[in-house]
Amino acid sequence: MVSGPAKILIAEDSEPMLLTLRDVLHEEGYELQEAADGMTALLLAQENMPDLVLLDLYLPGMSGIELAEHFEGWMPFLVITVDDQDQSIKTCIERGALGYIVKPVREIDLKTQVRTALARGKENQNLRRGIQETQVTSKAIGLLMAHFGLTQDAACRLLCARASAQRRRATDLAADIVGAFDLINSVRLHA
Repeated sequence: MVSGPAKILIAEDSEPMLLTLRDVLHEEGYELQEAADGMTALLLAQENMPDLVLLDLYLPGMSGIELAEHFEGWMPFLVITVDDQDQSIKTCIERGALGYIVKPVREIDLKTQVRTALARGKENQNLRRGIQETQVTSKAIGLLMAHFGLTQDAACRLLCARASAQRRRATDLAADIVGAFDLINSVRLHA
């Protein structure tokens, strides 16, 4: 699968800073979007799922700290700030920020930080996906065990055999099994 350039959302209200970020990142070949306030940044992030958000801490409407709370666990972001001693940076790091950039930015630092954050964001996304797939697969195996009276090993072999016969990934079949059981239970509750 060929993916295009990384998508970066720049959440920055300072026009000179925005121009600097835009010039450096455009030169690197990234696909850019811009937001001058926090609410717009949140809406664009939800709508377009960028690979990374460059997040100014002092945005109008919704601060960078508030956005960090919204982004926690699902959106990779780097903090941009004028003060590297700011308690807000520590709070954002606790909320999942992949690092921070101090204004005025140096071009080489920006490029390095963005590349590193994009790689770490992808790793985090893959890890979350793996955890979710493991949870769904475990639930499907548990459902097969309970429904058919199988041992864990037998349920696992059944899932793998069915997935192989259907030329599907076991995790995809597991998701279908969990979905089917959830649907059955929903119908029973409403009957």
